[in-house]
Amino acid sequence: MEPEFFEQKRLLQRKRDGKLKVECPGSYEDVEVLELLDGVSLKYLPGWAKDSEWMNGSRPGIIPQIRELIKASETRKALELLQEVNPSAAVILLAKFTDAEKEHHLGKLNFQAYTLTVQEVRAGILALAED
Repeated sequence: MEPEFFEQKRLLQRKRDGKLKVECPGSYEDVEVLELLDGVSLKYLPGWAKDSEWMNGSRPGIIPQIRELIKASETRKALELLQEVNPSAAVILLAKFTDAEKEHHLGKLNFQAYTLTVQEVRAGILALAED
């Protein structure tokens, strides 16, 4: 089966509209828009990015703590907590978050785009916490 390609402008429009899945015309599978745009899939991290302590659940109280920090809009603190147990996976999200903060502070990223990026980072943190 040939790979399917999506127009970037359509993917960006779906991202702005909050429609974060698109159906692949060839396989009829739902595909994550953010994965297509960013090229990063948090679901399928390589083996080196998985921390055995995190994956084995030896820190059972950490998931509720992360959720509470996300609810309180304490994204940086949630990332710091995630970094303690899974530094390889957290570094991707931390870089994205820090870059968005910097670009917004410099006026290169408007508030709406900044907010969307922060929401994506928070969703990534929660996705890692749920796995």
